[in-house]
Amino acid sequence: MGVRCTLLRVLDPVYHAGVHLTTGAFKSSPIPSLLVDANDLRRQSLMVRCWHRLHRLSDSLPCLVVSSDIMSQYYLLHSRTPWPFGFRVRKAMEEMGIDDFQICLVKVPRVAPWLFSEVFPCTCFTDKKESPPPPVARSLFLEHAFTHRESLPVYTDGSKSDAGVGFGVFFPDFCLGGRLPSVMSIFTAELSAILYALQVIFTLPQPSFTIFSDSCSALHALCNFISSHPLVLAIFEWLVLLGRRGRKVTFCWVPPHVGVDGNERADGLAKATVSNSRPPARRHPVPAVDLRPYIDATVRSCWQDRWDAVRANKLRDIRQHLGLLSYSGLFRRWETALVRLRIGHKLLTHGFLMERAHPPYCDDCLVPLTVRHLIVECPSLGDLRRRHLSEYREGDGSYSLSQVLREEACGVGGNTLSYVEEAGLLHKL
Repeated sequence: MGVRCTLLRVLDPVYHAGVHLTTGAFKSSPIPSLLVDANDLRRQSLMVRCWHRLHRLSDSLPCLVVSSDIMSQYYLLHSRTPWPFGFRVRKAMEEMGIDDFQICLVKVPRVAPWLFSEVFPCTCFTDKKESPPPPVARSLFLEHAFTHRESLPVYTDGSKSDAGVGFGVFFPDFCLGGRLPSVMSIFTAELSAILYALQVIFTLPQPSFTIFSDSCSALHALCNFISSHPLVLAIFEWLVLLGRRGRKVTFCWVPPHVGVDGNERADGLAKATVSNSRPPARRHPVPAVDLRPYIDATVRSCWQDRWDAVRANKLRDIRQHLGLLSYSGLFRRWETALVRLRIGHKLLTHGFLMERAHPPYCDDCLVPLTVRHLIVECPSLGDLRRRHLSEYREGDGSYSLSQVLREEACGVGGNTLSYVEEAGLLHKL
């Protein structure tokens, strides 16, 4: 169903009111500053995430509706016509530079779930409260690995770095690897290695195999029959096929980076695959859940570019970069005061807008009353400023407002809080 942009804007006041209540910002705070200070990227991210989640079921009616581009040319020529959800998402993704990846499909398993083979990975000594030193861990693992001596050992590992994502599979007589799209998670890389190992095992004559993996999360995922992850479901299907061919596959956890030869070789192969192989095809299927960090990072980068273009904004002079502000142990009144100090709108300086009165002036300096003037400029507060904020002086002797309002200075027991309280400004903000 199409929705006009003007109709969507009807929800904006409710949305902004919620952010006001959450942050405690003053009523007159500019909306761009309000959203940046709250680090609110949720709206755009959720829209794109929903688009990719729908594509997990490519044959479903919602996916077919949002993917249809039959009317795209008509919508471009008739800007007053309501835009449907699919067209709006595609336009937003194009503007923000978000790639349209092929999504791993969630299909009904070809094998009934009650026929899935139960997976009970050997966890060796992972139930202990503290991990033993590497030499001890290696000795304990080799002692445990002796119980699997009747089966063929297969080591799998995944790797993720700035160069990309890859996986490696090490057999006693040969090794194999592959490269994955850089947006994939290390969890998916580990599952891809296990899946690839099972596909190779299907072609081998040996009756028994043990897959050693250093990923606890991947092995735990194989214990969950109701998982919706496409790679987990694919692994279950291959386990059933191998069972029908008389192949027995056991899973075992191996402690990482303790000198186990097979694990080190699989890890080295995964890293070498990332650095030496050609990038994978762009249309390589990607699990929808793996795209969340990529989508959030791209939306944040796009918003950062827009924020860099903003001029004549009080918050822009203090916060040049988007991101979460981490404060711990702050009481609500001081949290609210900090938001109003950063944005530059508070009761003392902008309350006149609510009362339709004249702007306030500093009684001592006869200049307009602003956050900058009260915190770093007013001479009447000079003694307090020198006592509490002297470490935030610039080379020319002036005080830096961005340094005074930084995270380290504004925590409980920080210099900024002491200055605001002693100046009697806390309850006027």
